[in-house]
Formats: sequence, C-alpha cells, structure tokens
Amino acid sequence: MRLAFQAFLTMNTEKIIHSEALVAPAHSILDLPNEILSEVFLHFIPAYPYPPPLLGLLSPTCLMLVCRRWQETALATRPLWRAILIKDDLVPFPPQMPVVALWTARSGVHALSICVEEIQQPFRWTSHLYDALDRDLPLLRSLHLGLGTDCESVETIDDAPLLRMVVVEDGVDLSRVLMPWTQITSLTLCGASETECIDVLGECLNLQECKLTVSPGISPCRYAVWLPHLTVLDLTSQRHMFLNHFDTPALRCLRVSTGYPSGIDLFQDLLERSQCPLEEIHIVNTLQIKEAYRHEFPAIRITFPDAVVD
Repeated sequence: MRLAFQAFLTMNTEKIIHSEALVAPAHSILDLPNEILSEVFLHFIPAYPYPPPLLGLLSPTCLMLVCRRWQETALATRPLWRAILIKDDLVPFPPQMPVVALWTARSGVHALSICVEEIQQPFRWTSHLYDALDRDLPLLRSLHLGLGTDCESVETIDDAPLLRMVVVEDGVDLSRVLMPWTQITSLTLCGASETECIDVLGECLNLQECKLTVSPGISPCRYAVWLPHLTVLDLTSQRHMFLNHFDTPALRCLRVSTGYPSGIDLFQDLLERSQCPLEEIHIVNTLQIKEAYRHEFPAIRITFPDAVVD
C-alpha cells in the first residue's frame, strides 16, 4: 500500500513539475545583462561613423523612453552618442545646438563624427557649434558636410587634432571651407571642379584614401598634385585626362570611370610617372576591349564592376 502511494505521489509530482515548466514565462529582453543590452543598443543605430537622427523613433533617445533601466543603460553606453547628425529640415539649426551639446557630453572620451546636412540659412554654422559646446573639437574625428547652396559664409574648422575623415557633398563651395587639410587621411569630394579638387588635394599630404566625383568644367586644371601616402583612389570624371594630374607613388588600388578608348595609355602614364606598386584596377564604363587591359597589365588584378560578363 505504501509503495503504491509513493508511486502515485511521484507520478503526480512529475506532472506538476512538467505543467509548471510549460507555463513558465519566457525570458524577455528586459532580463538581459547590461553588457548585452548595450550591444543591442549599438546595433540599433547605424555603424560608426554614420549618425542616427537626433530625435525620433530611430534616435537613441527613443530607447530611453522604454523604462528606467533602459534609460540608465543608454546613458552609460558612451559610443551610442558619438555620431551626430545636424540637419536643417524640420527643426532650425540653432535650436538643435543644446541637443548636440548634450550628445557630446554623453559620448565621453570617444572620437566624434559630425554630419552637417541641408543647412539653408546663410549663417556661420561653425560658430553656433563652437558656442554650443563651449569648447573646441578635440575629439572630432569624422566630418560630413552637405550644406545648402544658400550658405555663403566662410566656415573654419580648427583645433580638431583627431580629424581624419572628411566628406564634402555637391553644392559646398570648397573655397569657403577652411580646415586642417594636412592631417586628413580619408577624403571624399562630390561635385567639385578639377581646380577645386587639386587645390584641396595639394594640402592633403597625409591622404591615404580619396574618392572624387568631379563636375564638368570649362576651365580644366593645368597643374599636378603629389600625394605620397595615397593608397586608394576612386575617380569619376567626364574628362579622362584628369588622371594625368596625379603623382601617387604609394597607390595600390585605383577605381576609375572612363568612357574613352585611351584608358590603357592613362594607366601606363600613371605607372611610369608615379612608379607606384599598383595591385588592383577597377574600371567602370570602359569602351575598350577588356582583355586588352589584362594583356597590357598582367601583374595587376583588373575588374569591370559594371560588366554583365567579366
């Protein structure tokens, strides 16, 4: 009798344990450790140096509205605030400055990436930025300028010793942007004239990577530029002879868009002029037979990204 009762008790106990396991609550994201939660937050925003919006559903400020723990974790995750977008579309530029100052304070000692887009008002945005931060920009590492065409003031970026990456969009007058070009290692210029490109590149002696989209102009540049540390050049220009303005003794990778039959001659001249250790050439919009390139440069890896069959 006792054995039967023990068997009955054991069976019912196992049923109870099994039923409790079935109704046990699933783990939620609120139960994650702070370290993992921080990683989740960092994957919520674009990869650095690309910035999230200052406000709205895609801003890290939205994470702080979920609960107190999320707010504390977001504030403690310094890299969450190091990429800043300033855009003059919905909110005018000056009222955004207190938010920018708050983000830079939250970022701590992390290098900053600042993207300035669509500033249509004709005022000095840099002065507003410096005033808001009440200091210079010693932690600024990346700067993206997409200013509106109405901006006619001369903007100066100085006292930014960590600044290495600069992107300047079409519509920005490069003659009105002053910055420490000599310390820049990565530069993108979109829609600049040949002369503007060469004028800026002449000051970028430490440049390592460069992407140029050159606007057609009636007054082509007539002098060359020496870039001793440039290893990667991405050039799009309607005037194919613009490549002749470059002396690049360290160049390893070249991407060029040329719709002219003289591409081989251009590359030969570049190799003879620069004596560079070129390893890769990526050719877009070529009218020349592809095998002719490979026959002429057998030691260089040559690709044609826009070709249906390579």
